[in-house]
Amino acid sequence: MRLDQLINQVVGYNNYYEGVTYPYRNIKYISSEISEEKYLHIFEVKDKFTNKIYKTEIKNNGGALHSIRCNCDRFRRSQSCPHIATVLYFYSDEIFSKEYVDPLTASLSVLDLFVNNDKREIKEKLNLDFEFEFHNNSISLKLFIGVKKLYTLNDNKFYNFMRAYKRKQTFEFGKNFTYEPNKHYFDKEDKEIFDFILNGATQENYYMSPLDMNVRDFESILSLLKNRTFKIAGLGEINGIEEGMPTKYKLEETNDNFKVTIEDFTNYHVLLESKKYVVYKHNLYILNEFESNYLKVLEQQRISSLEFKKETINKFGEGLFRKMKGNIEIDEAIVDIDLPKEVNTKLYFDILYSNLKCQVKFDYSGKEVSYYEKSNFLRDKETEDEVYREILGFGFLEENKELVLDDEEEIYSFLDENLSLLSEKYEVFTSKKIDSINIFKKMKTNNNFSIVEDGLLS
Repeated sequence: MRLDQLINQVVGYNNYYEGVTYPYRNIKYISSEISEEKYLHIFEVKDKFTNKIYKTEIKNNGGALHSIRCNCDRFRRSQSCPHIATVLYFYSDEIFSKEYVDPLTASLSVLDLFVNNDKREIKEKLNLDFEFEFHNNSISLKLFIGVKKLYTLNDNKFYNFMRAYKRKQTFEFGKNFTYEPNKHYFDKEDKEIFDFILNGATQENYYMSPLDMNVRDFESILSLLKNRTFKIAGLGEINGIEEGMPTKYKLEETNDNFKVTIEDFTNYHVLLESKKYVVYKHNLYILNEFESNYLKVLEQQRISSLEFKKETINKFGEGLFRKMKGNIEIDEAIVDIDLPKEVNTKLYFDILYSNLKCQVKFDYSGKEVSYYEKSNFLRDKETEDEVYREILGFGFLEENKELVLDDEEEIYSFLDENLSLLSEKYEVFTSKKIDSINIFKKMKTNNNFSIVEDGLLS
């Protein structure tokens, strides 16, 4: 799994994209120590908005992440935060390279390989292969086992071998191969998968049809198959498991309308009614909730692509585009729409009637709009919302589509401490009336900071 996918899975999309924007200098690696056969890593992270220092803890063993903790308010509310994200982003190599190996357990595994009561010989490794079959909304699994030649485990042979394996008895597959518990072994990965199937085989539903499984069992086995190949009936060998759509969405222009297609969609092999699993070019892709729902809606509407009039581009921008962002391409033939890769944010501050007012504007390649203003071009509403929430986080209130800070002490604190932080990220404009307060001298050296005439927001 890629690092960005791992962090997204641990802390969520919003925390990930906020965390990766933290500067490296905001993180301090305090310590790393072994605790309960796991490594405990302790960091201190300075919040990029409030400058508060939070204690962040990551517990892992090798590539397995066991727990995360942060003493910030956001983590207490939702069990995730950007402080965890930025630590994993910058220190993933240091964290996941730490693995505790119990020498007694490892040594015992080596000793087990050479145990044989009859002969002093090395045990032979059993090879295990898997083939899933999908029919409508049902899943079945076929197992193949052997040393050189692989034998099919199906029907009674499946259950009888499971019973012999559990009782440590011999089992004859054919005249050229007999399983002997003192002579044969599974490697660590195969044993983990086989033991999972063995536990399932003891359930009542396995007696009638031992190779059938539900979606939950399928997902559990997939998590164990991520580092090896397997087969899907009719589709051949699967080389790997990935998360997300196999290909990109594409926005094209056709017959004076816009059309959203999925690149090479005809070569998608969707496995279940949930649309969560797709095979594409011998890889299995696990789709997120939006992606699978989008495929279901297309099927329900009996279409394979989306087509809409140009004047409804805002409806697309405020809905689907926000979900497809990061995985959509705009055709070069479209000249009147730009894909907003980086929005230039401008913040205008002025003091009116003892209140500090802020107006947020977004510059899209020369097209400047305010947060509430309607437009006829594609906008990055997710980024706009994030900026708006950030301003509200400093104590501003929303009044008649304006952002207002009305507490005198909070106004002075904001101008003295927080305005300089915003100027590091965005273009900041203040009136001469604010400049006369003369409490934020450190801002004036910032290239993003400008002083303009009074009456800026009137």
